[in-house]
Amino acid sequence: MKYIKIEWKRAHLNEPHTILIEIDDDRMEVKRIEQYKNGKSDFASKTLNQGEAILGDYPFLDLEEYNARNAEIDDLWEEDLLASEISKSEFYRNWKVKTVK
Repeated sequence: MKYIKIEWKRAHLNEPHTILIEIDDDRMEVKRIEQYKNGKSDFASKTLNQGEAILGDYPFLDLEEYNARNAEIDDLWEEDLLASEISKSEFYRNWKVKTVK
């Protein structure tokens, strides 16, 4: 498993500013957390979801390719996306807080 953090610098209140993703060896999303500036969080997995978050249908790109593609896009909203790898513990710290009530 790998763990990805995507930051969206220009997200509005109704859009996630941070997305955390757990991906498997085939680069498919297994779990996803979408965090909003207003404190709201949505999450999704194969068996659980809350809010509008859904798992991606396609393999997640290599981080270099993902960031390079976003840098090339002319759309002002998309060019502010930046993905980086995070630790398993950072992902699950957020997953536990958001899914355990």
